[in-house]
Amino acid sequence: MTETEEHPLARTFTLWYEKQEATDESWDNRVVKLCTISTVEQFWQMYSHLTRLHTHTRTETLSFFEQGIHPSWEDPRNQEGFKTALTFVNESLDYQLEQILLNLVGNSLMYRDRDQEINVSELINGVIIKIRKGSPSIEVWSRPYPNSNTIMTRCLTNLWGQQFTKKLHSKPLPKLTPQKGQKKNEDKHAQNKEEAD
Repeated sequence: MTETEEHPLARTFTLWYEKQEATDESWDNRVVKLCTISTVEQFWQMYSHLTRLHTHTRTETLSFFEQGIHPSWEDPRNQEGFKTALTFVNESLDYQLEQILLNLVGNSLMYRDRDQEINVSELINGVIIKIRKGSPSIEVWSRPYPNSNTIMTRCLTNLWGQQFTKKLHSKPLPKLTPQKGQKKNEDKHAQNKEEAD
């Protein structure tokens, strides 16, 4: 018997999980990689474990990002991009999550305005799902692009429905700047290197 040929996605994605238990670990160490998704079949296998998230009672954070991009604003490819967030009520979370993930992996979220057509799926670095009692939310993180804020808001409004228009919140991701102590250490390291040379 031959193995069934799988259907590759346009991009490969990674599913991350943030440990919420009380711990002294740094944030980077609390975020663990669960699996990598590169085919349609792998996606549905993963997604079958994400259904009915609105029934979860404990605090959880899951991130679904393009492979190679860490789900943190410190990652260079997230720098100066946008985060568009939407808070849901109960079971609506599952349906809206399915909509954004299917459009993301299917590379099919389009923006059309007059003569302009943009594949918005390619502007999205990833999606963060935050399970919080009473107010689960989805964050869509996009890379820098002209009018990205407007484009993303309009696309998600069309995707999720007009009733969510006033609930969408979009803001730029911060630009990473060296901490004063870090800069001081870098200058000292450079000075020591010059003296050693």
